[in-house]
Amino acid sequence: MQQIRKLSAIFLLLPLVLGGCTGTKIRSDVLLPRMQDAWPSLRADAERTEVDPVVLDEFELRLNQGASLAVFSQWPAVHARVLEGIQGRVDNGEIGEGVAVSLRERVRQFDAAVTALGRRFQ
Repeated sequence: MQQIRKLSAIFLLLPLVLGGCTGTKIRSDVLLPRMQDAWPSLRADAERTEVDPVVLDEFELRLNQGASLAVFSQWPAVHARVLEGIQGRVDNGEIGEGVAVSLRERVRQFDAAVTALGRRFQ
């Protein structure tokens, strides 16, 4: 009877362990490449602000290296600059509010990806 309980516990925990590995693999194999693809347009908006280019270079380096913790910790400062850059384009009349909504959605999706990436550190 005790062996059955031990086996039951193993079979219950096995999907959790494998699921955790799968989640990490998905973050590495799917999420990071998508974030790397989206980054150049986000960077372009951030560069419209008075951000130190070293901050953006460091973030890009960490993103390209797949350094999840660094990306997660550096994102809040970069995120603010990206949104500021989009608002600056609206204020200058370069884009309309409809385009800005679309760009902000792109930033929101990137933010959600960073959050998913950082879940294992929280």
